[in-house]
Amino acid sequence: MRKTPLALGIILVFTGVLVSSISTSPTEKSKELVVQPQEKQWNITGYFYVNEKLIVDLGVPTAEFIPDGKVNFTVTIGDPTGETSVFLLTYYHEYQIFTKYILESSSNALYVDEPPTFVGGIVQSEGNYTAQVDTNEASWLYPDAPQLGLKKEILERSYPYRNFLPLGVVLIIGGTFLSIWATRFSKSTRRARRDVR
Repeated sequence: MRKTPLALGIILVFTGVLVSSISTSPTEKSKELVVQPQEKQWNITGYFYVNEKLIVDLGVPTAEFIPDGKVNFTVTIGDPTGETSVFLLTYYHEYQIFTKYILESSSNALYVDEPPTFVGGIVQSEGNYTAQVDTNEASWLYPDAPQLGLKKEILERSYPYRNFLPLGVVLIIGGTFLSIWATRFSKSTRRARRDVR
């Protein structure tokens, strides 16, 4: 048996399978798209599809003074099923950022990670979603109204190595033929030796 061609054929087939699998492996990148642009308002509505990531953008607070340096307020998201998801936000004026999100209640139409890191979640039911900011406490942060907007995050899938697929196929075919040739050549050589004897 010609061991070298057979071994080389097996290596080529293995390499071809590896190259082909790499060429069909996707890379995913998240991308934010605006559903409703930011405007000064206390509520906003947008249409979302299943599995889209709904994000409520509250904009930057404009208040210069906050009593006790901390404000708690809620944002309620109503969904197409008639249910609501309620988020409690705690804003610390000292750091100029929201430092805490608590999910007070959730709807089956919006999946929210626990603990939440933003106002929103993964949409489970297609339709209109309305975000309503509690005007009583939030008015300390937004005297006029927040620059409220709606965004969605989607995953973009690409195949950056798909050009290597033909190479992988060629390696597999070449390796297969080489392995078959080495095996058949070995059998014909054995027969020839037997006939000589």
